[in-house]
Amino acid sequence: MDCDQILFHAAAHFQGQLTWWRSVIISRHLDGCPDCQQNYNRQIAYRAVITTKCQEQVPPHLETRITEALLAPFPIDTDTQW
Repeated sequence: MDCDQILFHAAAHFQGQLTWWRSVIISRHLDGCPDCQQNYNRQIAYRAVITTKCQEQVPPHLETRITEALLAPFPIDTDTQW
């Protein structure tokens, strides 16, 4: 695998979503390529920030409006011919 392929698969590798063999290949490449290791570590850091900082609670009034909209009857236009 080249560096572009390694970085493409980095997120899946970090999340354990790759086959064992592909993970071994990526791990070996990361061990021997400081640039990819740096980029991989940066991706992990970004994910950590997003995971911890982007967990806003939905305001109760908005959650109520969404629920009401989903439960409301859907108007059907019987005059329109498809």
